[in-house]
Amino acid sequence: TTTTTTATSTTANPTTGESTTSEPAPCDTAPDCTAPGDPDGDPGPTTVPYFRGRACVAKEVKPGQPIPVRLEACVHPCLSANAYTYRHAYRCPGGACEATAVLLFKDVVGNGCPSDVFAKFDPALCQYTNPIDINAGPLVFGGTEFEGVAPLVVPYLSNEQADEIANGADSSQEIWARVDANTQEASRYFDVDVSADAADAPAVCDDPDLCDCHDVAF
Repeated sequence: TTTTTTATSTTANPTTGESTTSEPAPCDTAPDCTAPGDPDGDPGPTTVPYFRGRACVAKEVKPGQPIPVRLEACVHPCLSANAYTYRHAYRCPGGACEATAVLLFKDVVGNGCPSDVFAKFDPALCQYTNPIDINAGPLVFGGTEFEGVAPLVVPYLSNEQADEIANGADSSQEIWARVDANTQEASRYFDVDVSADAADAPAVCDDPDLCDCHDVAF
């Protein structure tokens, strides 16, 4: 199951950031980067996935309710990332469900970017997007609303994989194939308790008492 939504999230206009590496970043050490730096320092337009940032996911939901997710992406200040789209998918192998929430920024351009613009540059340089509220699920298996603990992953993807998903490779099978092709760091996972005894899911994940919130991929 997949869902598509497109909207905008404002970040600062492109400004030159100081590189944290002295050599070009070839991006051969995924998941530590999503693409090589542009040799001219002016990448784009390109599709960029949520790579690092802050994430909040509901701790619990009732069966049949969507899982609220709030993401704030760390973007290098040399990039302009405004329009975004997202996909969510889930699968239930053997009746045990898991979900993924994929956030993509389309038509991203940069100006005077360092070689590590798509890598793990100094976190002090992060320009965070406005909070982006999305949902995953609801989780249904064989016509029955799932109950149990469902892992949700905010996945690592390369720019190339993000662009493929944004341009139509967005069936559940196609999304999971790209998620599974990569090493997913532990910080990308959230466990969601789906139970009839759970509190109702919050409308948005802005309450740390109701949502598990932590930094992702730093």
